[in-house]
Amino acid sequence: MNRRFLAAALVIPALALSACTTDAPKEAGQAGLTTNAVSGTVKTYASAGLDRTYAAAQKAVKEMQFTTVKESKDVLKGIVDCKTADDKAVGIVLTKVSDSITEVNVNAGTLNTDIAKAMAFKIQDLAK
Repeated sequence: MNRRFLAAALVIPALALSACTTDAPKEAGQAGLTTNAVSGTVKTYASAGLDRTYAAAQKAVKEMQFTTVKESKDVLKGIVDCKTADDKAVGIVLTKVSDSITEVNVNAGTLNTDIAKAMAFKIQDLAK
């Protein structure tokens, strides 16, 4: 019984640690992306304030020709929900870190992290 517990105690944290991956930035000055493999959420940072990053997210949705479902913003957080042409939901959550840094979280589901990564990089580019 103790061996099973010990094995579980060693394996479960290892699985949790392997659930996140990191992608290098595409350009100098960009933050890298961290992908949570369990939730499918891609996290990065934009070197811009919340207002500018929110406008960049709205523009990224239009440039990628996604359909906007919901938009909302206050002084601390911005949310843009949209859908792809094949009806895949994409959620963008922007959180103010400081006057010049915004946390960007994009989720398109665990099977669509490529969509989330493309959107996160696009927001970073447009927020410059």
